[in-house]
Order: sequence, then structure tokens, then C-alpha cells
Amino acid sequence: MRCHNKLDQLRPQERQWRLNGQNGPGEKTNQQQPENRCVNGSGSGDDWTIAPSGTRTFAVTFSPTSVTSYSDTLTLVNNDKDEGSYQISFSGTGTAPDIDVELPGQPDNVHSYSFDEVRVGQSVSQTFTVRNEGAATLTVTQASGLGAPFTINPVNGSGSGDDWSIAPGGTRTFSVTFSPTAATDYSDTLTLVSDDADEGSYQISLSGTGTTPDIDVELPGQPNNVHSYDFGGEGIGTSASQQFTIRNEGTGD
Repeated sequence: MRCHNKLDQLRPQERQWRLNGQNGPGEKTNQQQPENRCVNGSGSGDDWTIAPSGTRTFAVTFSPTSVTSYSDTLTLVNNDKDEGSYQISFSGTGTAPDIDVELPGQPDNVHSYSFDEVRVGQSVSQTFTVRNEGAATLTVTQASGLGAPFTINPVNGSGSGDDWSIAPGGTRTFSVTFSPTAATDYSDTLTLVSDDADEGSYQISLSGTGTTPDIDVELPGQPNNVHSYDFGGEGIGTSASQQFTIRNEGTGD
């Protein structure tokens, strides 16, 4: 038997099939080509000659470049009298990961979070959920950008040993802790680096305010910060009272 083959041009703008019959001068692709270009082409020099009861192998590779469905037809043209054009239909779907970050009670795709006011010397943590909404495994290779007083757990650095691998439809959680050291406003940006095609650098803006208490003692009609009071003369056997007011003029309890 002698045969040669071609991939029919169903959608040349999206052709992603590669045929390797292992019998030509080298592997060729027929991506975006209107004519057939494969190892076993229309010329006789690369025909496959198969003896009676013999065999010959070839491989077809599918390499999608976008999230869509593909289909194509391979035709083996040969000297079989009743199957001179032997056809094999191929199909496949390109898949990709899709990152999403969630918080309880908030819409998906969280890109900001405020810790509000936290007293200096104390810490508050918030858990975030990373969800893979795509159809391929999502790999988060780095979670970077945070400095004191923000910290992340678990750490995901630049090395591959701590990557987060999330299956389609799966989730992974991480927490960020805010530990202010001064009574001031803080802000920083967390960047999740992943293999998501359109959100490879997913950013979350974080903010918070450190607070401290500030005591003040007042008397009616007197300046604040009272540090002394004179009861004056008071007869023996009698008593006098004075009410003081303590005010917190700080930003923390």
C-alpha cells in the first residue's frame, strides 16, 4: 500500500494540528497554511509504503492557542480501491486557568481591602480565598509586594518550591496580617503572579490605620489636661466634692 495525507482546511485561521509521520525530511506544521503541509505531502518522495500485513505509525499533536473548540479532518490518500481517501476527524478544546480572589460576604474579584483602625501593638488578620474559575490548573508562582506592617501567610516567594497549584474549580486560602507600630495610615499592594493569561498579575490594595489612646482630664471652665485642683478652705466636719471628666482624645480605645 502507498499513501500520502493531508489535513483538510476547515478553519485555517485557527489550525492547531501538527502531523508527524516520522518519514519525511523533518517535521512541518500546517498552521495558517491554505495548502497541506505535513511530513507525508502530495509528492511521491515521502509516500508511506506498507507491505502486506505491515504497519506504519504517525502522530498528531494538538496545540491550542486560545480558549475555544477546534476541529479538523485528516485524509489519508492511498491506493486502497474502496477507501482511497481514508478520513479521521479530530476535535479538541483549548483550556486555561482563571484566577479569582474572594472574601466572605463580598463580590468576587476582590482588588482592595481595608483593615480600618487597629490599635498600635495589636494585630488583625484577614483570610482571602483564591479560586480557579478556569478549566486548567492554575499556578500562582509568587505573592509579593507586602512590607511591614503587612505580612502574608503562607509565604509564596520567587522559588518554585512554594508555588500554589489550584485545580479547576478548586481553591486555596491565604491570610494577611496588619500589625501597626505607629498611629498613622498604612497602605500597600499585594501582587499574585500566576499563569492566568489575562490576569497574570492580580493586585489587591491593602490599607489600615494604626491608633493609640490619648488621656485628658477636664474640669468645667478650666483648660484641658488638669493636673491640680485646690478645694480651698473647708470646715471641719463638712465635705466638698468636685466632678472630673476623663476624655480620650486619641484614635484608639
